[in-house]
Amino acid sequence: MVYSVFSAARLAAMRFPEMRRLTRYILTQIFLPFAITACTLTILLTLPTAIQVLNIIVINGQSFATYLEILSYWLIAALPMALPLSLFIALLYALYNLDSQNEITAMFALGFSRRNLMRPAMIFGLFVAIVTLLVAFYPRPWSERLRRVKLYQVRADIASTMLRAGAFTNPAYGITAFIRKYDLDGQIHGILFQDSRDRDRPLTYIAETGALLRSQTGARLVMFNGIIQQNDRARENGLTILSFDKYSYDLSALMGPVDWVSRKARELYPGDLFFPPDGIGEKDRVLRLATGHRYLVLVLHCLIFTLLALDAIAPARGSRHDIAGRIVILSFVMAAIQVLGVIFVQQAKKNSLYIPLLYLTPIVIYLLSRLYMILNPFRLKSFSAGSFRPGAG
Repeated sequence: MVYSVFSAARLAAMRFPEMRRLTRYILTQIFLPFAITACTLTILLTLPTAIQVLNIIVINGQSFATYLEILSYWLIAALPMALPLSLFIALLYALYNLDSQNEITAMFALGFSRRNLMRPAMIFGLFVAIVTLLVAFYPRPWSERLRRVKLYQVRADIASTMLRAGAFTNPAYGITAFIRKYDLDGQIHGILFQDSRDRDRPLTYIAETGALLRSQTGARLVMFNGIIQQNDRARENGLTILSFDKYSYDLSALMGPVDWVSRKARELYPGDLFFPPDGIGEKDRVLRLATGHRYLVLVLHCLIFTLLALDAIAPARGSRHDIAGRIVILSFVMAAIQVLGVIFVQQAKKNSLYIPLLYLTPIVIYLLSRLYMILNPFRLKSFSAGSFRPGAG
């Protein structure tokens, strides 16, 4: 008895360095596909928004640097959604690559079990889950806040909008502007500026030349040699024309106010999401809780997606599908978890009773898929590599 225990301990000590090398090797095989997939998916998730932001940038006459700044905020915001999917795809690719080269079969032949293969995959899955949670709770709200403020500033930059020569622009509601020419020295030629915010008394400014002056307090349009035309529609012959040599129009009043104080739920940090102040309404409280739990459940998604990838390539004993069938079926299972998660998140934002379903749904779907893979009577057992191995535990 003592000899058996001593032999087992010595065997375990001898295999410990091999286990460490095996873990490092598998982790290195997973990391590069994960990094490439995470970058690709993040860009794909941001692509529709990038086109919309580009349209806003072009309309408001902003620079390419401003576009890249706003786009970087979107990339950070999309990262928590892309990481779990990237984990699943990277694990499938890395493990399938190991299986196709018979490396997994060799591992089992050397006495390593499925549990030994699960260890590095679960370590990597847990690492991705922690990174996803940290990004969702801290960099994401920071980027969402800066993105919203920057878009407000872009839309409110009346001066940049008006500098498009030869085109009628609407820099603000009820404002129409046209300039014929804009010199490099800042001088404007041929100015037409109409202020129709008061529909009963619209004002039209026409000037030969002018200039845009910017300061910390706002922007001013200074016009030279022109006329001001006011049409008072409330009375007959209400047309009034006034000529001027110099006139200054304050554009800062047209800039929409930026909401610097109130924050949307996606811009809040964990303390404000899970412990909202007493003064907010019930609807806002439910929205904050749903947003916080939406980020928490991403950890569960990472772990379950790791198990799904392992079941697809190196299943437990008793699986009745070949490797191609398992990959297809479990990919659909992953997609179902994602789709149902989005549906229940939208419902949880209206009713907090749906919040437990965010956690129960992926667990139940995974257990049902595991049961189906083992008990499905419509497929015969496959003894090909990756389906059934003598050393699998």
